[in-house]
Amino acid sequence: MKHGQYICKQSARLSRDECDSILSGEYRFLEKSEEPFRQELYVELQHRLLRPRVMVDYEREPFVYESGDVRITLDKHVRGSGFFDLFDPDLPVTDVVPGNLVILEVKFTQFLPSLIRTLLPPKAAENSAISKYVLCCDVAPREAEAFTVSAQHSILKPV
Repeated sequence: MKHGQYICKQSARLSRDECDSILSGEYRFLEKSEEPFRQELYVELQHRLLRPRVMVDYEREPFVYESGDVRITLDKHVRGSGFFDLFDPDLPVTDVVPGNLVILEVKFTQFLPSLIRTLLPPKAAENSAISKYVLCCDVAPREAEAFTVSAQHSILKPV
């Protein structure tokens, strides 16, 4: 969920069968779940008619600096696909960030320690956001547009 510039990410573990069910438009099992987030997901799928748009894949190197609760990630090999077979090792993908570039994310809860601040490039002090999802939507193959589902069988748009 997004609130202004802040994002709250929630997750739920899914079995392979549950994932396949959601991708085929069968998600009623979520409504019967004991987990509130799964129930909320069902409501969103049912009423907002969410469906897949693009797959986003990347490699992440995470780092944590406990002072200030700083999380630093290096995301590389960012790829997107208009296909939705999550478990296909040969899924056709399109690179959306040139191979020699890395997306650096620095997130912190309390404060950004001066040690970290001095290591960042001068313009890094500006707030900016790079959405890997948006990058993938812009260049991923348009096979997703051929993906049709009825309003009764809509499925989730991955983040």
